[in-house]
Amino acid sequence: RSKMKVKQTVINIVLLLLFSVFQFSLPLLRLFGAAPFWLLAYAVCLSVSEPSPVVAVVFSAVAGMITDFSSGGFFGHNTLWFIVIAYLSVFFVSKLFSRNFKTAVFIFSVGMLIMKVLYYLMYAVGKKDFSFFGEILHDFLPVYLLSLPVLVAVYFIYSRFYYRNPDVRVSRRAVHRR
Repeated sequence: RSKMKVKQTVINIVLLLLFSVFQFSLPLLRLFGAAPFWLLAYAVCLSVSEPSPVVAVVFSAVAGMITDFSSGGFFGHNTLWFIVIAYLSVFFVSKLFSRNFKTAVFIFSVGMLIMKVLYYLMYAVGKKDFSFFGEILHDFLPVYLLSLPVLVAVYFIYSRFYYRNPDVRVSRRAVHRR
């Protein structure tokens, strides 16, 4: 049991560092100025995979702080939302949802939408020529659409190496393990 926790901690740290580099250092992964939200995908997939809210919240808070330090926006906004998303994800997976890709997509989509909408509303207070729907169209949608393939890849990594989910299939046929 202890050996498994060490393995999971190492996986979380390595993926956090790797996705931080991908989030902020790879201009090749940008499309028309938009980049995938690697760290939010990381926080959601970790939270869907991890039964402990403490582990999910701690790693998600670090991912949120890295995002805040690098984004130049309202400091603490991402950290707060990463913590909320992580805690609610662990809660919902343990009480309401099953641990699968649809749950990860739902939590990622709703979490990112709420996070961005509140950010745009805070940003709009200080601007005269701010277009809320323009930001949704030109910022949120491209980032969201670029983030979905990233979410697939991150979920696949977590489901194969973190908790071995037999529901994740490479082909259409289900893999049944006993």
